[in-house]
Amino acid sequence: MKKPEVLIENWTICTNVTPYRAPELLSIWLTGEAIGHPYFIDGHMITTSKLIDSNKSFSVGDRVETANSFYRLGSRLEETL
Repeated sequence: MKKPEVLIENWTICTNVTPYRAPELLSIWLTGEAIGHPYFIDGHMITTSKLIDSNKSFSVGDRVETANSFYRLGSRLEETL
């Protein structure tokens, strides 16, 4: 089966980085609003599975891959403190 390509808006990067975790065990995933996902209505907040190529920077318009889907990165969530 072909992997779906989903737009993810208002996304943010999540990771399991700690000072006690070996770098090779680093996992990165995204949370955001999915558009065009085959299992969720548009705008539903999702958390992706682990990204396959996590050794890169992430910018609007990039395409990232998980085990089951491709995600096109829309606007990034602006975090305020």
